[in-house]
Amino acid sequence: MGIVKDLGELDTYLFTGHSVIMGNQQAEWQDDTTILGMFAKTKTTARRKYREFVEKGIDAGRRPELVGGGLIRSVGGWKMAKMLLKGQDRSVVQARSVLCFPAVRELGITATDLAGQMGLTQPAISISVKRGAGIVKEEKLSIDDFIT
Repeated sequence: MGIVKDLGELDTYLFTGHSVIMGNQQAEWQDDTTILGMFAKTKTTARRKYREFVEKGIDAGRRPELVGGGLIRSVGGWKMAKMLLKGQDRSVVQARSVLCFPAVRELGITATDLAGQMGLTQPAISISVKRGAGIVKEEKLSIDDFIT
């Protein structure tokens, strides 16, 4: 599955919103009521149905058309991201770094997968993620700044 070995472990994993929705963690920035309201009226039933929904998604496997979420779509898809990020001048390197950081750290795309999509090496992506973390911190950016 990735960082966690199964859905049970994901239910309590600290670094995802899933554990908040499942009622095992709290995060004031996450509105679990709205999400759960899409599945049922009571939280207990909604959590059960939400978990079944997630489980079905895992069983369906990775779908390339969904990889990258709004972050990649916001720059025009993978083709545009690749065009934008294949360069060495400072502004392109910074753009690549700022894109790679939330893709890997916030959205959970592996550096290897991202490297494959962008036609770069995994070490190049890892360096970009580290550089992007510094830029995001320095500029006080949020993932919400990138998703449309």
